[in-house]
Amino acid sequence: MTILVAEYSDEWQIGHQDTKIFADTENGLKKAIDWIEFNIPYDKEYLCYYKNAVNKIGDKSRENIIHKIKAEGYADENNCCEHFPADFEFEITKSEVEE
Repeated sequence: MTILVAEYSDEWQIGHQDTKIFADTENGLKKAIDWIEFNIPYDKEYLCYYKNAVNKIGDKSRENIIHKIKAEGYADENNCCEHFPADFEFEITKSEVEE
């Protein structure tokens, strides 16, 4: 059985990171991307330290993530057109697990 493992980390809070598992389906991938986006740190006052940083994953970036996962089994923040604050990093990886 294949699953999607979504992980993120940032420097907003020292050691702030989390991992969540999603179904390896079209809907599971959408939910994984939405979960990553939900966890992008955002504070209007703090964003002044990160020029041009956003807390949303745009449509083009979502397409890039989906394509990369289908082609290579993983995607990360480097597949996004946006710049995220607080050194936000993420990865979504297909992983095999035993049933």
